[in-house]
Amino acid sequence: MTDDDAEAHLFRELYPPLRRFAAVVAPLDVDPDDLVHEALVRTLDAQRLGELDHPLVDLRRSTLAIAGRLDRPSAAPRSGASSPSTSPVAALDRADASDRAAVYLADVEGLPAGQVGAALGIRPTAARVVVRRARRRLGAEVQAAAAAPIVVELVDPAARPASAGGGDRADRP
Repeated sequence: MTDDDAEAHLFRELYPPLRRFAAVVAPLDVDPDDLVHEALVRTLDAQRLGELDHPLVDLRRSTLAIAGRLDRPSAAPRSGASSPSTSPVAALDRADASDRAAVYLADVEGLPAGQVGAALGIRPTAARVVVRRARRRLGAEVQAAAAAPIVVELVDPAARPASAGGGDRADRP
């Protein structure tokens, strides 16, 4: 197996978990694939993928650093969400990328504190504290969003202007 084949195999192995991680930490207006691509470009500018001691850790750290530098716009409502300010999904979207990363790595990926710390660039003891605080902040955001009243605006279709799609169905082609 050539070095290029080995790197291609390593990339195929690393891409799925890196893509999932990027989806968690990426700003809403950034495609996770673009974030992964940028992390790969920046990392591979320094050295080849096969030369990295811990490629997934290094790529996650690079991905998080890039995501952390990007502005995260206020969360837009997703389909089924009641509003941008009261949806639990929107509450998670508003959270800091490092908080989402810490909770994702610990709770979804099931990584021990040492590996979470390595991905975040901190010591394992600090990682435990970061994960605990991130869980607390995210939990408070989600609870606040879940406790907020859901406001539903009822509009009489006949009262809408014709340009807004109101009126009788007979008027439509």
